[in-house]
Amino acid sequence: MCQLRSGLFAVMVAAALFTTSAHAQLTFKADAINGKVVDEETGEPLAGVIIVAKWTIEASFVGYDNELLNVMETVTDKDGNYGFPGWGPKLLPVLSYPFTSSDLFGKGDDPFVVYYKSGYWPAQEYNEVTYSGQDIASRKTRLGGFAANGMTIRLKKWDGKDEMKYYERVAEMAHGQKGGWRKYPRMALAINRIYQQLVDKKKRKEIPLYFAVPHVEGFWMEDLTEEDRAYLKGYAE
Repeated sequence: MCQLRSGLFAVMVAAALFTTSAHAQLTFKADAINGKVVDEETGEPLAGVIIVAKWTIEASFVGYDNELLNVMETVTDKDGNYGFPGWGPKLLPVLSYPFTSSDLFGKGDDPFVVYYKSGYWPAQEYNEVTYSGQDIASRKTRLGGFAANGMTIRLKKWDGKDEMKYYERVAEMAHGQKGGWRKYPRMALAINRIYQQLVDKKKRKEIPLYFAVPHVEGFWMEDLTEEDRAYLKGYAE
């Protein structure tokens, strides 16, 4: 009888441990980011560059794909400098299997950072991965870090040529915006302005098919409430 009770106790302990690991919660913590943006040709600092940073879980079993963690927006100052504060730790969704952080972020390129200023080609920076495996060893940058942190980003002036390529680049920039336009109101306004310029010029054929409509999540100018419009006034150029 004693041996039977001992066996049952061992089974109960094993079941409890499995349940704990199967529903464990992991956390994500992001480092602070800073950098500078300049004109590619002259090297002069660029003020007013709109920058949006987005963190997601990719190639994971949490949400299966692109689970949004955070979105931030800022602009460069008169000297071309910008920064995002560090954040976290943030709890991730409860896992349904005993995965670890190594399983979750193996192919993540987070954060994905977009730089835009009128008259310049949009630019983007993100962490590179080797894609040699599914685990954290695939990453070239430490989890929570940013490969371009502290770097000087050089934006190239757009001379008005290669319109299709330029609008495709803008479309890519717009396509990646998630989390609601209130998190990046300056970028939402900029993308909307570019889209309207195409419409006004009757160049709809040059609007890439994947320039999503609404081109920014939840952002239709004609559907904005008075409260929305009042909110945006503080961010309009």
